Amino acid sequence: MLILQRKNGIGDDYIYVTDGPYVKQYDYDLNFIVSTGVLPGQTFNVQVDKNGDGIVTLNDFGDTTYRIEKGTGIHTAIGPGQVKHVPGSLVVDDTFYYSGDTRRFLSNGALDYEWDIIDDDVRGVYADGSVAFASDNAGSEPIRKYNASGVLQWEFIDYMGDNWHNSRDMRTDAAGNLYAVGRLGISNTPTILRLDVNGANPLVIQPPSSSWFRSIGYDSSGNIYASERDEYLYKFNSSGVLQWKISMGLSTDDIESIAVLPSGFVFVLVDSVANDNLRKYSTDGDLLKTVVVAISAGQDIGIKEFPVTT
Repeated sequence: MLILQRKNGIGDDYIYVTDGPYVKQYDYDLNFIVSTGVLPGQTFNVQVDKNGDGIVTLNDFGDTTYRIEKGTGIHTAIGPGQVKHVPGSLVVDDTFYYSGDTRRFLSNGALDYEWDIIDDDVRGVYADGSVAFASDNAGSEPIRKYNASGVLQWEFIDYMGDNWHNSRDMRTDAAGNLYAVGRLGISNTPTILRLDVNGANPLVIQPPSSSWFRSIGYDSSGNIYASERDEYLYKFNSSGVLQWKISMGLSTDDIESIAVLPSGFVFVLVDSVANDNLRKYSTDGDLLKTVVVAISAGQDIGIKEFPVTT
């Protein structure tokens, strides 16, 4: 299980990857371990719970949420289907959330809590059960943090007059920092953002880019990694200074998602015209290995997102 923010450290060495109606598992050296059987819908996003099992949501109306057993690929329905068309799950210990929704579920799929928030979705979850909400559309909505009981903690409304919108991905670390990718201002500038535990002291990174950022990660040294929707992977130090920028090869090689180990090794899922492939990069940006995930360009593929440190 690939772990960035688990309370027990590195632990096992499994990577969960979605591929069409399947969820596949690989080890850190990108050796194939096992795949599920055919699931009744297109897999969209897979998370990992504290036991190392995957939690996967499906990209079709009316389908349910499944638990994927670590090492075997056995899948079991555990909860209701997602009501929105582009779901993703976020897992903390025994609860999980839909990133296209405002609800929290227990590990058996029972509804545990629902926030009364309009036009926003769960985008980040903290170790104490607090939740960060943001909008992924063009409307300018603040990032909001609520505690596990639904009480508003803070709002990040803008930065020097530029409104935040089009939130695509968020992460939280053990110190309570929030990492996000989205856009700022009327010019829709692609932006990487880091906020502290109080939603203050923003670090704003806006490298020259012709595309929007889709995924973000960090390592134990505070380095920040972000991927564009098209072709490029970036690494910045904790002060926001660019360390390297890597092309996946072609402008049509879309980065679906990234996952970062505490050591800084980066796993990247690429949706290519030729095939969908999983790549491993070193901390210096050197390509170490590539494996083909599917000869099926256009499928929904994604690396698992990470539970937060407790």
